[in-house]
Amino acid sequence: MRLKKGFLFTLLFLSVLSAFAQEPKLVLPIGHRDRIISTVVSPDGKKILTTSFDKTAKLWDLYTGKLLADLTGHKTWVFSGNFSPDGKKIITYSSDIIKIWDARLGKKVIEFNQENLSEKIICLDLDRLKLLTSGEDFAYIRDIESGKVQVDLKGLKGDIKFAKFSPDCKKVVTVSEKGVAQIWDVNSGELYSSLDGNLSNVESIIFSPDSIKVLAHFTDKTATIWEIQSGKKLYHLYGIIWSITFSPNGQKIMTRYKDELVKIWDAQSGSLVTSLINQTSSIYSAIFSPDGKKS
Repeated sequence: MRLKKGFLFTLLFLSVLSAFAQEPKLVLPIGHRDRIISTVVSPDGKKILTTSFDKTAKLWDLYTGKLLADLTGHKTWVFSGNFSPDGKKIITYSSDIIKIWDARLGKKVIEFNQENLSEKIICLDLDRLKLLTSGEDFAYIRDIESGKVQVDLKGLKGDIKFAKFSPDCKKVVTVSEKGVAQIWDVNSGELYSSLDGNLSNVESIIFSPDSIKVLAHFTDKTATIWEIQSGKKLYHLYGIIWSITFSPNGQKIMTRYKDELVKIWDAQSGSLVTSLINQTSSIYSAIFSPDGKKS
């Protein structure tokens, strides 16, 4: 495998995980019973969270492969998961339920069920326990524990398709079904800026770690990066991109392509920094280490 020494690919599928040494006291079942949907490393770089089509999330020791917790109870696919910034809590999302867990004990501490709302649950900021919900031409930011409305987004253009809070939770980006992307002030609910172009075919959207850029991944497997203050497009990345992410310091972007190829880009200029090729097996998932020095 032609990779620079020190680079780490997190290839998360059952055959790899089962290859790690397991102790008799490990939580069962070992490994997911269906495909993995998302992977994320804990802030301290010691654990990894996986979510799956098998309706579970699992917490692993990143270095030994030991299964630390089996997070069960979702009735549909667990399509996303994340750690709180201090690493003490885990959030898992399915189509109608959000669950928050104690990361040390693997126990559920909060559950938010969409059946109690007339709106769709769009996204959540775990550290500040803020929830974005939307209906027809309106959206609210709610307190996750009480469900009470804290902010009403004023001037929304259509039903929300995607949304994401910024890492500092001062902004939230929304993309409507009509493809209009807007940046909002979380505290006031006022419109901050609008992104150039139409995003009707967006597949996912995220902020950079420094909260000054937004990255959108489209259904045609290309990606675009904007500067949020002006809403202007910085550059577009082409090719069949299967996944894309910022480095923790926001200075690099990683794109994963079909099978063996990963590329690292300069986040400000969009210029290619390096290409990484795995010649021994397919790459199913690739992420940066928490310090951004490894991938």
